[in-house]
Amino acid sequence: MRVSIGILAFNEAASIAGTIEAVFRQTLLAEASSRAQAIELVCVPNGCTDATASIAREALARHSAHRNGPPLTCSVRELPEAGKANAWNHYVHEFSDPAADYLFLMDADVQPRESTAFASLIQALERSPAAQVSTPRFVKHIALKPRRTLFDRLSLAISRMNDEAPCRLAGGLYCARARALRGIWLPPHLLGEDGFLRAMILTDQFRTPENLNLIIRDTESSLVFESCTTLRQFFRHERRLAMGTALNTMLFGELAPRACQPGGLGQWIREQNAANPDWPLDIIRKRASGRGGWWLICTHLLFSRFLRLRYSSPLKRIARLPLALGAFVFDVPVLLVANRALRRGRIRGAW
Repeated sequence: MRVSIGILAFNEAASIAGTIEAVFRQTLLAEASSRAQAIELVCVPNGCTDATASIAREALARHSAHRNGPPLTCSVRELPEAGKANAWNHYVHEFSDPAADYLFLMDADVQPRESTAFASLIQALERSPAAQVSTPRFVKHIALKPRRTLFDRLSLAISRMNDEAPCRLAGGLYCARARALRGIWLPPHLLGEDGFLRAMILTDQFRTPENLNLIIRDTESSLVFESCTTLRQFFRHERRLAMGTALNTMLFGELAPRACQPGGLGQWIREQNAANPDWPLDIIRKRASGRGGWWLICTHLLFSRFLRLRYSSPLKRIARLPLALGAFVFDVPVLLVANRALRRGRIRGAW
């Protein structure tokens, strides 16, 4: 079994060393008894204006010098252009081991909680032959605080409601069968890379109806990530999600009719990326100038908090109804601001 681990980083000088250290603590890398025949660890700093790349090189050299595990190669592959989709495309199709059986994609500012997390994610796929991607449980850092503010408690309550939805894919960390990703290319300027990738996997690039069994959650592994701690941060986060969902929906409308063309959608997206990197922005402009173009945000987002209640038990639905109502009131201005930004084509500065 060959494994490739990709860490995508944008200006993460403050966290990249800790993330790399956490990866080296994984039993998959650290134990000589690991089933992996070969492992590679590739850090992909993209468009960084800080010392992310140099710190990553030093950390990789330091931790790889003294270890007793399967054969390991480490590298830092810098990209001048920023963008997670761009970094993802380069890693999956150019930087990663072409003979790898499993690919891990990981953000540079998160850390697995268990030393067995990587091995567990692979085992989850091996137990479910039909599944293509496994994801851990995601834990907000505020959940580990001994004392929580009112904002913390509300944030965690919303997360618990969201987590009950099936088949979620978050880009902080996931493990995929390499063959499931090799045929996929991501468009530039995506704000919802996870949602786009999720749709491509679940529908076999829009060739079949959604199959929710293709992405599974491994309950034996978890990941801690830095969550929003202020209302302003949360507003910006939700605005980006709304814009990303709207852009994905527009892209899906363009892609679905092309699903059966020779070479598949992955090849078509690759060709579009090479010919015109701004083609997703052209789709937004076209939609904004057409009939009904004054509103680009997906209408279902306005009621998404209520829709998620259907995954809860009857008693939890009643208990969570006030929370869903409060979130709905908050979502209205978020969606108005997101719609305005989309109509003006303000994608690059959405974060």
